[in-house]
Formats: sequence, C-alpha cells, structure tokens
Amino acid sequence: MPKDNATNTFLANLSTRNRWVGVTDAVIEGQWVFQDGEPLTAVHYSNYLTNTLTPGSNSHDCAYVWCNGRKGSSLRKAQCGNRPFFMCQTDPDIDECSTLNGGCSHNCTNTVGSYYCSCSQGLVLHRDKHNCTVREGFTVWARSSAYDDPCYGHTQPISSYIISNGLESSIEGDQLRGHHVFILNERTGEVVNKAGFDTWWLRGGGVAAAQNLTTFLQGVPKGRIIVIIVHDNGQTNVDNEPNLAPYGSTTTRLGGRESWAMITQKGTIPCWFVEEKSAIGAGPTTVEAFIPTDGLPGVCVGPPLQANTTGPVCNCPYVLGENCTYPCSPGYHVISGDVITRTCTSNGSWTETGLFCQDIDECSIQNGGCDQTCTNTIGSYICSCSEAGFAVDWSGHNCATVCPISGYVSFNGVCFKYFAEEKTYDEARLRCAVNGGLLAMPKDNLTDAFIASLGKGKRWIGLTDADTEGQWVFEDGQILTSVHYSNWNPGEPNDRGGNEDCVYVFCKGRLGSVWNDGPCNTPARHFVCEMDPETAITCEGGTLHLSCSDGKTLFIVEATYGRTSASHRCPCSTCRTNCRADTSLTVVRAACQGNQQCSVEASYDVFGDPCVWVEKYLEVSYRCIVGEHAELS
Repeated sequence: MPKDNATNTFLANLSTRNRWVGVTDAVIEGQWVFQDGEPLTAVHYSNYLTNTLTPGSNSHDCAYVWCNGRKGSSLRKAQCGNRPFFMCQTDPDIDECSTLNGGCSHNCTNTVGSYYCSCSQGLVLHRDKHNCTVREGFTVWARSSAYDDPCYGHTQPISSYIISNGLESSIEGDQLRGHHVFILNERTGEVVNKAGFDTWWLRGGGVAAAQNLTTFLQGVPKGRIIVIIVHDNGQTNVDNEPNLAPYGSTTTRLGGRESWAMITQKGTIPCWFVEEKSAIGAGPTTVEAFIPTDGLPGVCVGPPLQANTTGPVCNCPYVLGENCTYPCSPGYHVISGDVITRTCTSNGSWTETGLFCQDIDECSIQNGGCDQTCTNTIGSYICSCSEAGFAVDWSGHNCATVCPISGYVSFNGVCFKYFAEEKTYDEARLRCAVNGGLLAMPKDNLTDAFIASLGKGKRWIGLTDADTEGQWVFEDGQILTSVHYSNWNPGEPNDRGGNEDCVYVFCKGRLGSVWNDGPCNTPARHFVCEMDPETAITCEGGTLHLSCSDGKTLFIVEATYGRTSASHRCPCSTCRTNCRADTSLTVVRAACQGNQQCSVEASYDVFGDPCVWVEKYLEVSYRCIVGEHAELS
C-alpha cells in the first residue's frame, strides 16, 4: 500500500513489471480504499495518472503500478480479473499495552498502529486520556405500584415513591391516584416541587387532571430533572392523555391498573433517559438513572452513527475520553480486523475514523452453508436450488423436493399444510385425502415442533385409538409405541367421558405445544395435513408404469406433460421451460386414479402438443392409499 513517496519509490524499484497494489473501489465506485480500510484521500498522497482513478467503468475496480517511461511509475485502474504480478507487505504492529499497560490506569486496548485507554464501569477517563476518575453525580430511583401489583399500598406510607440522592419522597394528601410528578434540582437531586394528578379516565376530573399535568410540565425550568410515576390507576384514553412526548416518552396510552415510570430532563432527552411499563399485576415498575453533575469541559452530545454497524456502544454521559465502539452489523466486517472507535475530545466533538464495515462474501466460506447455490448480496446472502424439482426448505439453506400441491411446505422430504378450517376429525381426514394426503403424523421431536409452528389454535393430528381403546395408531397404520416418541400433556390421555379417541395439538404456555385426546366429533378444530408423494418420470416417447401393492390403489396428486425445467434428466436441445399440456392431470387421473396399476404413454397423441419441437417428458406425483377416494376438488 504506497501511502507516501518513499514507499512508492521503493515498490517501483522492486520490478519493472506491472504489479497489483492494495487499493480498490470495488465497494463504492470512485471511492478508492486501501486494503487496511483507509481511504486513499486520507493519506494525502497519490501517484496516479490524470483521470486514471476517476469514476468510470464499473468493471475497473482494482489498481496496479505501471511503468510510464521517463515519468516513472504510476497507478492505473484495471479489471480485477486481470493477472499481473503483485507485491505483498506485512506491518509488524507494536503492542503498546504489553509495556506498563500502555500507561493506562485501568484498561488498555491495542489497535493496529496505536492503542487507547478506557475505564471500568462507573469511572470516566481523565483529560490525560490515561487515568480514571470517579463520575460525579447522583442516582434517582423510582417505583410505580398499581392496584393489582404485589405489595400495593394505598395509604401512607404508599408503595409508589422515589429516592433521589439518598432521600425518599412521595405524594401526600388526597391526590394519591394517577400520575405523580417530582421536579429535581439537576445539580443536587433535591426535590424542588411535586404534585399529584388523578388522571384515571373514569373519574370526572380525569380530563382536567391530564390537562393540568401538561400545563404543570410546561412551567418547569429548562434543565430540571423530571420523575413521573403512576400510582393505583392512571388509565388514559384519547380524552385524558397528558402530552409527555416532548420529554422522551413513547407510551401513548396506559391500560387500566398498569404501572409506569419515567426519569428525564426538561429541554433535552438525555442519554440516561429511562422509561418502563408493566402490565396489570406484573408490577411494580422500577427505574433508575445516574444523573451526571461533573460538568467536565468537552462533554460530547450523542455520538455519530456509522453505516452498517450496530453502534455506537459506549457509556453515558459522553465525557472527555469516552470511547464509543461500532461493531459491524451481521454480514459486514472491517477488512483490517480493527475495531471502529470514536473518542470524545476536549472541544466536544468526536474523533473521525477511516475505518468502515464492508460486506462479507458469505458464499466464499463453505458455500454459505447452502445446500446447492449461494448468491452473495449486500450485507447478506441467498441460498437457492439449481437442481430441477427442488426448492429451499424452511431452514433457508437446504434443498428439498418441491411439493406438488400449492400451499404445502416441505420438511424432511414430507409436505405439510395447515388448514384454518374448523372440522371434526373425520372431516379433516377427508379434506386431507382430497390431495392424496393424511392428517399429519408427528413421529419425532423435530417434526412435532415443525407441525406446531405452522398455525395457531387447537389442531387435529393423525392419531387415534378409535379401533382399540388405549392402542394409539397413526393414520398410516403405525402403532404409536413403535416410534418411541410422544408429547402428551401431563395427565393425558385420560379418555375423559369415555369418548376421547382422537388427538389434537394445543399450546400450553412454557410447555410449548402438547398433545391431548378429545372427542372425534368436536367440530371446532383446525388441522394439519401431510403428503409424501412418490414421483415417476419418463421421457417423450416412453411409457410410464405406475403400480401399488395389494390392497392399495393409486391417487394421482399432480401430472405434467411438457417441460418446466431445462436441467432435467430428460435432455433437450430446445429447452423452453413454460410448456405444460392443460390435459396433463385429467388424462393421467382418467387412466390411473383408483386402479392398482396403470400405464400412460408420454406422447402428444395422448396429451396434445403444448410446445412443438420441444423435447418433452411426463412427470407424475402419486400416492398409494387404502380405502375410499375423497371427491376431487
């Protein structure tokens, strides 16, 4: 990385050939950046021909040293896919923190070419940027207690109060219900004023109290500390909402008997601002804030934002020497590996940084975890499936067989669909059979969890003991005890009333989704179907043979005569992929549905020709099922 004339001359003398150097504008066209993340404009040195590194062709994003005759060597841009020679450099960094902790009294952090000091929690960095001192200020603690909260007290001493700089304060007298407001001196924490406002909307004075509270806050001098808590009930509606937004509050509406507390400052929304709310019976709500009073010169306002980071991360207040770090957002990194840091300076500003977070090419590392194709995007990546008949499954990484019926989702090779329709067990079973499916059968923990994630409410699954009481059997005939998995709700199955023969899934708080037995004729149940079809294919001119074992008949799920994929085992020279005969499913069902076996010729004489001169194939998804066929829809 030639950042000065001496280094540039040294590199030029190493060889007369064209050589790559570590500078590129691949991230932002025209913004040339060295490999260590430093912008070219920041080093105040360059050695390139006029207009050679100016924005132009988007494909010329890398630079090389070029010998320009008597004028010496200079930089030129080129396509990064070219193959000139190259030069490497290593910069041995000095770890200043290894010697006397870098002179830091607390924490020393080494960086590339430098270091910085920081302090433990509760301390701030001195002006010398090495020593730590105690923060000056006071702590404010506030407690809001509503009527249904544990330990609620409605008489003196009441259970809603504040403690400022070690001294307790509460509202006395008749105004115990609603919003309690305390005004504190910003230097000492002393309570200089306080008032109670019965803002409960059911009281006749609720609207007036909210207006009075808004007016009271408007009269508070700028800089004062404001603490507001709710006692008993401060429920608001559109008519009695005090205007607290100018003080940082984002709570627009309080429900009945909810507790709420806020600590802020008049005239600004400080970095230590705090606000909390608890639902009915979940309180009391407590908040706490440290109010700085050191008044050190050079105290900074909020640190600047940095693109593609989750920062700033730093302690409040932002005093001299305070370091804010900027961790890169997921999918981004600093090429040099350094940490982006900005420091509060004596003039109240933040130091600049030449580092920035760039996109990570996740696909370059183990294909991004993708099963087939990985495509890098800015800040992320996308997995896709290049093989015909496959699509990315629920994991976002793995490729699974595409479900032949719309709305079904593939999980571990089986297709599932949640139906919000309310059916009895037998009605749900018949609805699944319409598509050649069965009620879902969770035979392991992962499948059970996946089925539970598909919808809400109580859902039938394919498990019953209707034939023999106590012998639970899945819809495919497998006995429950043979799969070595079950997920009964504690105490179930209990066959309460003697007629609970079918199983449904429901959510039970922290236990998650569990099974319960219930009457099969209960109509108010949703359900999940599963379908695990087989696929048969023959190329044009061939004959497709389908067959089932004794006692089972064919159910045709889907059929395609034509071509919908170029990457198919049936080759093609003319590969249109939007070709499908409208008669595909009708013809195959007419020949096969309900039979134990059948044969269908893949020919335009049978289906008609949906795309002339295109090599076609016949692909059929089917199931072998037992029993009556449901009416097709």
